[in-house]
Amino acid sequence: MAASVTLPSSGTRYAVLALKPGGTPKLYINSLAVMAATNNNLLWELLYNPTVTGLAAGDYVAVRGSTALGAVLDNTHTVTGTPIAASAGYAAKNTVGDTSPSVLLELSGSNFAVLAVTPLANNLTVYAALNFAEL
Repeated sequence: MAASVTLPSSGTRYAVLALKPGGTPKLYINSLAVMAATNNNLLWELLYNPTVTGLAAGDYVAVRGSTALGAVLDNTHTVTGTPIAASAGYAAKNTVGDTSPSVLLELSGSNFAVLAVTPLANNLTVYAALNFAEL
């Protein structure tokens, strides 16, 4: 599951991708990638059940070849509060952020994960991807 989005405001935590189980099998997020495509730096977080402004059930679609549901979000979806971070990191301009989270995140039932990005400059274009296994 992948996304490309331009994030307008420095210091704002944006939800870029969301993933949740669509059936009985559990999902295991086993890698991620985040890249700043513009000449800026970013912070990324893999969040567990965060509060996301504007995230609705209709944002999720079936992930091809899986029972999982994924959402590719735009720059109107922001994360509020203090969610649980399963993993976090930093990506310098034009480099790829950590591609192997320090914590393997398991999702089942109504739990979901969000890959969030906080740009460190205005108008950051970011490429992001989540990889998972379904068992």
